[in-house]
Amino acid sequence: MKINRGASLFCGIFLLLLIASQLKGQDLNSRNDCNIPDTIKIIQSSSGKQQSISAPTRKNYLLAAAETFGMNMLVWGHDRYISHKTWAYISWQSISNNLRHGFVWDSDEFATNQFFHPYSGSLSFTSARANGIGFWHSVFYTVAGSLMWELAMENEYPSANDIITTPSSGIVLGEISYRVSSLFLDESTSGLERAFREMAAALLCPMHGVNRLLTGKAWKTGLKRDRSNYWPVLSFGGNRVFIDQNPDQKQLHNFIKFDLKYGKLLNGTVPKKAFDYFDLSTGLSLSRTNSIIEIYGTGMLWGRNLTMLPERCGVFGIFKNFDILYNETYKISASSVGSGVIIKAPISPKIRLDNSVILSGVILGGVNSVETVTEDNRDYNIGHGVNGRFEFSFVVKNVAKIYLSYNRYWLHTFVGTEGDELIGILTGGSQLKLFGPVSLAMEYIGYHRHGEYIGYPSVRKNNFALRTYLSYEF
Repeated sequence: MKINRGASLFCGIFLLLLIASQLKGQDLNSRNDCNIPDTIKIIQSSSGKQQSISAPTRKNYLLAAAETFGMNMLVWGHDRYISHKTWAYISWQSISNNLRHGFVWDSDEFATNQFFHPYSGSLSFTSARANGIGFWHSVFYTVAGSLMWELAMENEYPSANDIITTPSSGIVLGEISYRVSSLFLDESTSGLERAFREMAAALLCPMHGVNRLLTGKAWKTGLKRDRSNYWPVLSFGGNRVFIDQNPDQKQLHNFIKFDLKYGKLLNGTVPKKAFDYFDLSTGLSLSRTNSIIEIYGTGMLWGRNLTMLPERCGVFGIFKNFDILYNETYKISASSVGSGVIIKAPISPKIRLDNSVILSGVILGGVNSVETVTEDNRDYNIGHGVNGRFEFSFVVKNVAKIYLSYNRYWLHTFVGTEGDELIGILTGGSQLKLFGPVSLAMEYIGYHRHGEYIGYPSVRKNNFALRTYLSYEF
């Protein structure tokens, strides 16, 4: 009977993948089904001129299901037979126990649950995307892959927080990494340039690289790829962090940052597909004693023009967000979904105001527990709440930019130490064009945290940082 339950689980999970693979009709919200083209076909127009059109990747539902299943088996095999992880010693009995007991809130560390699980979710998601499957159907593969892992691949009880965080955050990491990796690909190139492009794409999105090898696209000769509008910026410089807002407690960090805006919102253009517009900001500050990590990913799922003022470009949209921040004041992660407005208002041909306000509900988030750790290895509390962000920029084209932003989180923590967390990041700065694509920027960043807990002392922490760096706009 126990063997039958375990076998039924494997069959059921694989069946779920197959069900997803057989949804071959219109994708959910078919107009938002986005397939990044792998090649460009040349057609003859009625006037006799040649025109180029995108040729999307042919959908391979079964291969995506097999890759999701196989990837979990490969990771489990490494953990069981090479790393000898205790939780990887599974059996039909352990699977049966998991099914009978149900889900629990696990006690793994912050990095494991808040980054590596979303990353694993992104691999399942991109295995579907790389096989030509649209955004919404790819979510099925992420959910199925996570269910398989939680119920069958560990001898620990399945994790409720992982089954939520892995898909909800994995789709953001997955779609962004898939689209960014696609920007590197160009089948019209050859030799070292082609090898570099293929390797870069594979590093950014491993499942995209794997599929290109399996299908032979990695060496196939084609035409130039049709690319969307995108604006990448690479920055590097110094970051001085002042602990407890004390100038005497200064920590100097080397700082590197990568920002990418993908998709166009000017001149009334509204994204027609999920993540046709997204904003990615990543930063890393390193010192001998401390590291600061920041990842903000926001993608538009749906948008509509605001036509209240004819001379202004405004879009109302629904957004999916994934944030991770790690610094001296706090470490926090949040998977959220919400709505907001982006307005780009031209004042003159060279001056523009950019504004955005997004209010989101945090599906599940985590914040470090300071001295209130209560369970095993868990170094953070789990909760849900609200996130609000506001951004304002005054832009003088090809000259300078002044900007201000505020990002605020409220989390009610109910796993770990029960309480309420208020966390904020205030950023203000200016950017001056030096020459060509190179700019000089100076920023102030204020970090603040206020935590109130049941049965534990409250926590108040405030730090600030000053950054100076050079930016290169590609």
